[in-house]
Amino acid sequence: MMVRTFWCMVCDAWKTSCLLRAARLAAAEHDAVCFFADLSLYSSLADVTEALLKSALPELGSFGDRAAQFIAGAVRGLVLKPHVKAKFDGSASGGSELELEVGAELRGKDAAAHSKALTDVLNALDKLAKKRKRPVAIIFDEFTFVEAIGPDRVSWQLRSAMQRHQNIVYIMAGSVRHMIDRLHGEHGPFYGMFGRLAIERIDPDLMAKWIDESCERHGVKATGVGAACIRWAGSRTRDIV
Repeated sequence: MMVRTFWCMVCDAWKTSCLLRAARLAAAEHDAVCFFADLSLYSSLADVTEALLKSALPELGSFGDRAAQFIAGAVRGLVLKPHVKAKFDGSASGGSELELEVGAELRGKDAAAHSKALTDVLNALDKLAKKRKRPVAIIFDEFTFVEAIGPDRVSWQLRSAMQRHQNIVYIMAGSVRHMIDRLHGEHGPFYGMFGRLAIERIDPDLMAKWIDESCERHGVKATGVGAACIRWAGSRTRDIV
């Protein structure tokens, strides 16, 4: 059984970069499979489900040839579509790839159906992780947006599913502190489920020094360039870099 650790990360500057780097390190050093979805980019849980599946598909092959079929069979409203690719190098050769999509039938239903589809996908991934015995992490960035795009009590529904999963680590990240306090507070749906880690912005002077030194290592005179980058780009680390 995998030890489940829930982290609630707070930052306005570089949490996403930190999460993606952690996913790369987990894959390289521990053979972990990490799926990622940023909830702030979508207007419905159907969109979130599709984004999660697109993130998962490149990794599903490591769970076996029929992993995508297993998920499609477990969730009503998902469509498994084969795409054939051909290349010509003197002789024709072709290969097929599979793509999981949220079908029009599911998209046309209400938010409660979208919520159930997302939960069903998480249940299916948990079963796959158990069968293949590989570390699996699901990262939901800007998780507090679930309250805006999901039905009433969606957070409680997700809690009910997550607490039954024994083979997935969930990492929930957000930057709206008062919403995190409400979701994670004594009367919130995720009370007692999270370890909580706050990530603050990188010190601007330290960031500026790092940029100047990086430039100079590559033969570029960089007096004041780091400070200028921060002044123009704002506080978000990815924008500065």
